[in-house]
This record gives sequence, structure tokens and C-alpha cells, in this order.
Amino acid sequence: MPCYAASTARGYHDIVRHPEAHRIPGLVLFRWDAPLFFADAQIIRDHVLRTLSQASTPTWWVVIAAEPVTDVDVTAAETFAELHNALSECGIEL
Repeated sequence: MPCYAASTARGYHDIVRHPEAHRIPGLVLFRWDAPLFFADAQIIRDHVLRTLSQASTPTWWVVIAAEPVTDVDVTAAETFAELHNALSECGIEL
């Protein structure tokens, strides 16, 4: 799952495909393009935590742009509640 940053083109863009994109200090933005359910909830949670642990600057906000998400099951909702709590304990707003 790619991270996104602001670019000269309007909007947010994949930083792998657009390395020239302007990054906003303290913000990590993810886009998820599928339903959230038990089989992928841990994957996105682990990816968020891994990205934060590798960040070159402190992170204060994590945004998961989930406009295309069509469904969230109970397991995914619980996983995201746990992620929210873990991030809050670190002073990061989800």
C-alpha cells in the first residue's frame, strides 16, 4: 500500500511514483482501495505501524483515505479501534 504526498498536480499522489511530491511534515496518508475485512485488517495495520517506525520525522497525524472502501466487517472495525488506541498512546491522531 503506497503512502501519498501533495504534488504539483492537485491532490495527493503515490510517493513511489511521484518522488518530487511535497511531503507534509508530521502527516502520513494512506489510501485503501478495497473492503476492510478480517483477512486484510492486520495487513493495513502492520503497514501503518511499519511506516511510522521507519519515518524520518515525527508523525502527528495518520490519515487513511478510504473513500473506495465499500464494507467494513467487525474484525476490521476492532483492529482499527485497537490501532486508534495504540496511536493515541503515542500522541498520534488517526
